[in-house]
Amino acid sequence: MPNVTKSGASTDEGCGKPRDSARDIACQSIPRVTMRQLSYFVATARCESIARAAEELHVSSPSISVALTELESIVGVPLFVRRHARGVVLTEVGSELVATARQILLMAYEFRSHSDAKGYEYESVIDFGCLVSLAPLVPAIVSEFNKECPKVRVRWHEADHASLISGLEAGTINCCLLYDFNIPASISSVVVREMPLQMVLPQNHPMAEESMVALRDMADEPFILLDLPNTHDYMLSSFSELNLEPNVAHKTQSYEMLRSLVANGFGYTLLNYCPPYTGLNGGGLVCRPVTEKLRPCNMVFAKRHKYQTPYVIEMFRRHIGEFVARQPISA
Repeated sequence: MPNVTKSGASTDEGCGKPRDSARDIACQSIPRVTMRQLSYFVATARCESIARAAEELHVSSPSISVALTELESIVGVPLFVRRHARGVVLTEVGSELVATARQILLMAYEFRSHSDAKGYEYESVIDFGCLVSLAPLVPAIVSEFNKECPKVRVRWHEADHASLISGLEAGTINCCLLYDFNIPASISSVVVREMPLQMVLPQNHPMAEESMVALRDMADEPFILLDLPNTHDYMLSSFSELNLEPNVAHKTQSYEMLRSLVANGFGYTLLNYCPPYTGLNGGGLVCRPVTEKLRPCNMVFAKRHKYQTPYVIEMFRRHIGEFVARQPISA
């Protein structure tokens, strides 16, 4: 039971001083978890292999194995299921803890930094996810960001919408760039730019001369579908909103295959973002606004809602916003 001083403030018997939140923390036993253990844990979760994590971190596999065993002893439960010759997978508890571990590591970088408007002066790592159809933006974004923050390493991961959301919730990525549909309450998002749906046509298509194109006028022509989770449903819903059914001639999960098919005259498609493109045979693309009023769509920067945003992540978000604002969104 805590003692009570004459002033009415409670004291801790172990410390003998009035308690406040800082003293409460100081009086508790210090956790035995080390940053090295957390770093090895996060790397192994990302690589799904102790050997690959060791190679990435330039340490030995036994060093990582020992650190993981120590960490599991501290938390009292297994963090991974070891599969002989097939790597490792996170347990249910491991999946919950890896996001927290990643956040602790980022905040540790934050603790030692004294950043200002001149840039982020200390080493840090950002695991950044990006929707496949937005991936062409990423190399230029990262290249320009590294000129401002040369010691920050950005590791990017291309994926479909559902995989990016899972990655945020599981803690395998810190943040991502995607569109604002089907985002759960556990994810916080900030609008980067409005991205209206556009008609993408071969440059020699008769409708390419028009300033806008009606989806109703194209419904019978061959449609090429970007067949990725969520993207598939979103694209088809644009037709169903207008009581139309597309003539789906081709499906592909490759963004570059999609653009190549259109440029070579196999049909048209719909995209929110389509940078300039020139095909191997000289064919190109044109993008035209859709005349019908469809559900608005925004490019958003997303992160897990429950965690405080480290300064370096906020810097990266602002950089993305400034970069994207300068870019054309269509060919």
